[in-house]
Amino acid sequence: LYDLELTWTSNAIEGNTLTAAETQLVIEKGITIGGKPLRDHLEALDHFDALRWVREMAGARHRPQLTEIDLRNLHRLVVQRS
Repeated sequence: LYDLELTWTSNAIEGNTLTAAETQLVIEKGITIGGKPLRDHLEALDHFDALRWVREMAGARHRPQLTEIDLRNLHRLVVQRS
């Protein structure tokens, strides 16, 4: 639930029009919300995926530091659908 809330608040700061409940539906059910821009849906999915990737990286003990490739991969995740 925390990752959903973080995704919603981060995207809202950037102007995304989805509500918290709508963001949850988009991410958990794959539902699109009528009257909302497709960009907002894709942004929510990308942010959520990127956040999960960062958490996985943080939990990996074999990686003592982030590399340039890691940062490029993170950027790719954030903008992959938009």
